[in-house]
Amino acid sequence: MLSRGLLVSVFGALLACGGSQRGGAAVGNSGSTGTLAAALRAEVGHGAQVAIVPGPSGLRAVSADGTHTRVLVEGAVPWALVDNTLDVVWFGNPDRTEIRMIDLTAANSTPVKVEVVVAGLPTAVNPGGPEFGIAHGEAPSGEEGSFGLFAELSYSRSILPEAVLLVGPDPQLHGVGGILEMWGDTAEFDAALAKATMPGRDRLIALAKRTKPYAIPPEPVPVGRVAEVSPDNCEDAERCGEAEAVPGTKLWRVVVSFACGDGCYTEWRLYDPARKVMLDGDWAQWIAAAQIAPDGSAFVRDGVVVRFDGGPVAATPSSEEDTASGGGWIDGGPWVGR
Repeated sequence: MLSRGLLVSVFGALLACGGSQRGGAAVGNSGSTGTLAAALRAEVGHGAQVAIVPGPSGLRAVSADGTHTRVLVEGAVPWALVDNTLDVVWFGNPDRTEIRMIDLTAANSTPVKVEVVVAGLPTAVNPGGPEFGIAHGEAPSGEEGSFGLFAELSYSRSILPEAVLLVGPDPQLHGVGGILEMWGDTAEFDAALAKATMPGRDRLIALAKRTKPYAIPPEPVPVGRVAEVSPDNCEDAERCGEAEAVPGTKLWRVVVSFACGDGCYTEWRLYDPARKVMLDGDWAQWIAAAQIAPDGSAFVRDGVVVRFDGGPVAATPSSEEDTASGGGWIDGGPWVGR
């Protein structure tokens, strides 16, 4: 999990400077009525927040305390994004050649209805990926059409090439070259994306009509420095110790390492300012490219639900070999970037 988390977008830096249900009770949905989202809140949440997470055991809904789960899609799901603007879940099939979706506003059913909206995607791109993102609205015009850099949803924000699905009145698939743009070598990636088809085009057009105004979720706010952090692990010594308040919580995240090469890489660790201590455990360094639960109890990153009071819940995997990319909360929540 950490290896994926170390990738930081060159473009983000420029702008900134710019199933398996271990430990959980399986929950069905027989007898439930209303929307899928309502059923998940009632049957999985039981008063707790509900995450949607991808993984080798499927796409699952998991309560923030890890005590209840429900398998939504069987089989390996390599990535997923919870779209709180459209109330849908976007996710990939096992070989990553499709973008699929589940409508959270649809009637609750077993099995859950899965729709394929994009097919024929490339399975691999040199030097890695492709990764996936979602944008909303109309396509930009002219040569400045790099809207993918500002995709509202992206689990990666890395230097790897990214396929961005634009959901709007004219749905499109765009390539964001990442490091390929630096190399001036995007032609092969663009050609591979051009071969993809959009069987869900009409569905995407209809879906876009219910788009809610996009509200930028709360992000970390700088709160000063933690002086005891050693500067030895930062190329720019001043970066080590920089602290940000993690929105929705009483915790900070503190820079403990910073280096630049093909991109700039920041490592963070959770810090309790009340006790003036760094939190223990590897998971305390996972607080990047993650969504915080609306109640501040936990966060989701790379398919893992992590509680601030104890680490990864047993219902989600915590080893690098088992994780997938992305995930989120059905009721939204603050976002912390790289």
